[in-house]
Amino acid sequence: MAKIVSSWNDWDPLKRVIVGRCDNSVIPPEEPATSEKVPVDS
Repeated sequence: MAKIVSSWNDWDPLKRVIVGRCDNSVIPPEEPATSEKVPVDS
């Protein structure tokens, strides 16, 4: 059985932290499916 890392509250210790930058990321053009989900200033 694979181990699942999840945090259900603010008190459990974290087991892994992912740190990085999203350089050269791609945000899809605005359309009805994404207009409310992607912030304008992202």
